[in-house]
Amino acid sequence: MTITEVVTLAGGLAGYADTDKIKLIRHMGPGLDRQVLSLSYNDLQAGVGDSLLIKDQDIIFAESSSSGMLFSGSGFTLGFLGTGVSYRNPKQ
Repeated sequence: MTITEVVTLAGGLAGYADTDKIKLIRHMGPGLDRQVLSLSYNDLQAGVGDSLLIKDQDIIFAESSSSGMLFSGSGFTLGFLGTGVSYRNPKQ
């Protein structure tokens, strides 16, 4: 499977993900450093990920966007005694 297929099968990126900071972390073998490849969602849509086959022990990681976290977790409440603003941490 390619990285694009895996992200699609996972349901895409969370609403609070930073679409410019997607990383493929690849284990190179015992005693070797890991290889980290930085991608963006635009790269995946442009087909860059179509040639990146996922291997055993690969990790795909999308960093959180602070503004995305704020908007994903914010809410507005209108209650009996007044109004309020709330924040909850989005599911991670």
